[in-house]
Formats: sequence, structure tokens, C-alpha cells
Amino acid sequence: MTLKGKKNETLEVHASPIRSRSENTSANRAPSHDDIRRRAYEIHLEQGGLSGRELADWLQAEAELGIARDSS
Repeated sequence: MTLKGKKNETLEVHASPIRSRSENTSANRAPSHDDIRRRAYEIHLEQGGLSGRELADWLQAEAELGIARDSS
């Protein structure tokens, strides 16, 4: 039995690399807002939880995570 009007199709299998969950991909992407927020909070705790340093902590977190800031 043959089916009329059906084309012979070849399916191509495209291998995609599978990354393990433990593989660090942070070098492949820019830090997210959440990454910066977490690091700023860590800095806040390291400084004794003092209030009034939020901006300084945020900017330090950006600097540590490699965020380039435009000076304009």
C-alpha cells in the first residue's frame, strides 16, 4: 500500500549540546538585575547591615560583576 501525494521526507537530527546544571555559564552572559541585587545585599551584610549605603553597595556590586557604566 502506498500513499499518494506524500513526499518522502528525510528528517535531519540536529545535535544540540546539553549542559549540565552544574556547568557555570556566567561567563557567557551579562549579570542580570537579580545577580546585582544579590551581590549588593551580600555587600550590605558584609558591611554590617548599615543603612544609607544602598547606592554604594549597588555600584560596588556592579563593579565586581563587571558592569560597565556610561559616564555621561
